[in-house]
Amino acid sequence: MNEETGSLADLASSLNEKLETRADAATNQAFNLGCFVGIVPLLSIVIATYFLTGRSWVGAAVMFVLMVLGLVLFANVVAAITRKNTLQRTYHDEIRPQIDQALYRMQRARSEFDGAASEVLAPGAALRIFMTPPASTNNVDVGSTNQNR
Repeated sequence: MNEETGSLADLASSLNEKLETRADAATNQAFNLGCFVGIVPLLSIVIATYFLTGRSWVGAAVMFVLMVLGLVLFANVVAAITRKNTLQRTYHDEIRPQIDQALYRMQRARSEFDGAASEVLAPGAALRIFMTPPASTNNVDVGSTNQNR
């Protein structure tokens, strides 16, 4: 690995770190907000269930468990949507321009950056979502397929 390829790999690692940090922060905030927003309705429904079931603690407890599960599901959906949107916004507003500027300064192609990044980034890295997949190298001999007709 030469010096420029190494600097491309370092750039990919640092930008991926930035991208994942922003996405994680927004995801955590969205999950917490999703849970917090649902507390008042959760308690209202549990209290209403307690009185509607003839002051039954069992009914209220069952409703509480169901509402907590629903609230966690809602918060997870909100967090997943927020993560996806934050990744896209951060990449397009901050990461891609930094990549383009660095490639312009180094006079390198985007495919070289993607190649260097694919070597250093983990398979689940956030930056991989925005990388161009490498061209497949299927060694199919097109001329030999119609010889036996």
